[in-house]
Amino acid sequence: MRIRKYNPNKDFLFILNSEKTFIETHGESVNIKSAYLKKYWNHDGLNIYILEHKGVQIGYVIAVYNGKHYELNTIYMKNGYRNKGFMFKLLSFLLKEISSNEKIIAEHLSGDTAAQKTLIKCGFVYQKVEKNYYDNNKDSLVYEINLKDL
Repeated sequence: MRIRKYNPNKDFLFILNSEKTFIETHGESVNIKSAYLKKYWNHDGLNIYILEHKGVQIGYVIAVYNGKHYELNTIYMKNGYRNKGFMFKLLSFLLKEISSNEKIIAEHLSGDTAAQKTLIKCGFVYQKVEKNYYDNNKDSLVYEINLKDL
């Protein structure tokens, strides 16, 4: 297993195809998600890390600093590699790499118990429910961690 910084020449299509799959699976608007990604893609506060297993890209994490705090934009793991501890290792790596006195806010689709368990295991604390957050009227659960407390 290896975690490394994002390389646009090597990783762009992996992330793009993964995001497209997520959007199609969860019924989100492709236009909204694309606009969001374009907004942050060249952002100075963008942190992207890729997880490889046996030389194959299997996951990534995207966090963006918005001037006040970090937002955990995406944590993705390919099917077949989920529920094996990879997501925890990737998120733990991100928390060490950011190493600031800021907080990170993470939201995820309610019902995604794997994401919920991983966030809690990494020290995130539940904050609130955002009703009808997604285009398909599904709720989002919001978690937060203060990096200065780590």
